[in-house]
Amino acid sequence: MPFQKKTYHKRHYAAFLTGIYMGYSQLNNDFGFAGSDAADLKASRSWEIGIGITKSHFQLDNEGHWSFTTGLDWGYRSFRLQGNYAFRMNNNITNIEAGTDSYVYAVSRLRYNFLRLPIMLNWKTRIGRNLYISAGLEPEWRYSIKSKAKVNGRDETIDSDLNVNPIGLNMVAEARYGNIGFYGRCGMTKLFESNKGPKMYPSSFGIIWHW
Repeated sequence: MPFQKKTYHKRHYAAFLTGIYMGYSQLNNDFGFAGSDAADLKASRSWEIGIGITKSHFQLDNEGHWSFTTGLDWGYRSFRLQGNYAFRMNNNITNIEAGTDSYVYAVSRLRYNFLRLPIMLNWKTRIGRNLYISAGLEPEWRYSIKSKAKVNGRDETIDSDLNVNPIGLNMVAEARYGNIGFYGRCGMTKLFESNKGPKMYPSSFGIIWHW
């Protein structure tokens, strides 16, 4: 039939090593990208990198416009402080503390590894190539949490754990044309445990390459 709509019979599939993304990270007073009063970050050195380990795709309609995806990402995230400061724990409370003339911090950052489980609703159309708009939620497990810096010129791990919430929840959105897309990620839960650290919500934005 010359005008019959194309139908999609492949309603579910799974893929492995699905893509890589890299972007800038920041800390915020609340949900969003407004920045933090408590932390002065060096934006060009605060970043994340992640790789899609696996993804499952579930088609929701016969025309191929709507789908649901979930998967597992692994990666690394770092927040670099400006100046002579470091994330430190004192009396089981995490703060950003200044160094001294005899105890100087440089290249100071809070870093951790993560596993993420993005749960996304996707809309697709075709304009030359496939155009995708996606949004959803993303639980995040944080581990290997460390405050690191050069102290008087020597690399040191200053503290570990730092009362960072091991489980977080993000809101994620992505726009993709072909294999290349741009994403934004906003933390919906605080980075540090309540009353054990500054009130901060992590966020990030960057570029993603699917293959």
